[in-house]
Amino acid sequence: MAGHGQAGNKALADITIRVGYSLSLFPDVEKKDAQIAIEIWSKELNRLIGTRAVPKAVIFDDLQALVDAANNGEIDMVSLVTLDYIKIKDRVSLEPAFVPLNGDEKGEEKILLVRRDKGITKISQLKNKKLAYQSGTKGNIALLWLDTLSYAARSAG
Repeated sequence: MAGHGQAGNKALADITIRVGYSLSLFPDVEKKDAQIAIEIWSKELNRLIGTRAVPKAVIFDDLQALVDAANNGEIDMVSLVTLDYIKIKDRVSLEPAFVPLNGDEKGEEKILLVRRDKGITKISQLKNKKLAYQSGTKGNIALLWLDTLSYAARSAG
């Protein structure tokens, strides 16, 4: 989630845009490699859209440091995975500006696949079964989704 805006009447060449990134955006990537990739991407983006704003990227190892930097005015924008946003949304004033789209829809679609020959037609039938899911941040969302489905099934039954 991030936001943007122009500060006062300064020319874009005079503006440094300070963006804080949650380290969880970069699973299985060394922090220094992510930093270099962001800097290259930012310069290319500036070239493509014709601005000369100076991007400054800071990758935060922990969410509290990111919250502190945002609350102290040390960063102008943040980029986080959804679960990180949920964890900090009550501790820092953020307004989602860029959110992922899947086609014309916000968010992602999740599906649960089961073997047809097992006859599973309800979530409750998965109790005590082994489930496989994607690891990393997308896996965390999958677990949250499964917890929500499980809770809904228990509440309905």
